[in-house]
Amino acid sequence: IKVQKDGVRKPFYSSTPGRKGQREANAKADAWLKGDICGDEKIEVLYGQYIEHKKKKTTEQWRKDIAYGRNWILPEIGKKRVSKLTVGDLDSVIINAFEKGDLSKKTLEGLRGTVQNFLKWCRRNKYTDLYPEDIEIPKTARVGEKKILQPDHLGILFTSSRTTLYNKEIEDELIHAYRFAVLTGCRPGEVLGLKWSDVAKDHIYLKRSINIHGNETSGKNDNARRRFYLSPMAKEELRQQAQIAPDGERVFGDYLQEQHL
Repeated sequence: IKVQKDGVRKPFYSSTPGRKGQREANAKADAWLKGDICGDEKIEVLYGQYIEHKKKKTTEQWRKDIAYGRNWILPEIGKKRVSKLTVGDLDSVIINAFEKGDLSKKTLEGLRGTVQNFLKWCRRNKYTDLYPEDIEIPKTARVGEKKILQPDHLGILFTSSRTTLYNKEIEDELIHAYRFAVLTGCRPGEVLGLKWSDVAKDHIYLKRSINIHGNETSGKNDNARRRFYLSPMAKEELRQQAQIAPDGERVFGDYLQEQHL
């Protein structure tokens, strides 16, 4: 759709097909027609305000946004005024991170998401009317490889409690946490957050998770809080863990926090 304001004619697009895409393009045009854009601020100033906004709304994502901004976004476009920003500038952020940082496809997608969220915040606050829909990830970006636990590894996990630390073989005091995670499918943070009060006779309630910073959260998503029944093997791992650490509030987490893991 093309619209005109104050003698300036501007096109608006949507990559979504059909009527939904038409509505999106119309919404963009309406926002431009109604809005009084103030684009004199520099990106580095607005990005700092955006981070403060994110800190009030999210528990962890703002930490990634700070890293993306410090390493890739601000060095590339930080000195530019938001009114002069183009989709080409945003493409340059991604390309520069890909070429100089050798970032994986997943990390580049995270960087792109941060750029898009930052621009969304700028639009809401009438600093710009730029819609960066076409930021592409280089097709040659490497895909991270994941090593899947193999059957013989599972055999070792459930028959040996020994591990190697500093070239010395020792008893692994977290062996029951590892086994419990495999048997139940719990995420690492959920294993950390599990309390003895969450454990019933035949089932457990997952009510919380501990993130990498040691903070308690409600879990990864809306489905993280759940109840499920314990298999006989999972109950046996809890029984053996209770003999090792009978006095702690958390099943595994108290020991891990003491070790700063």
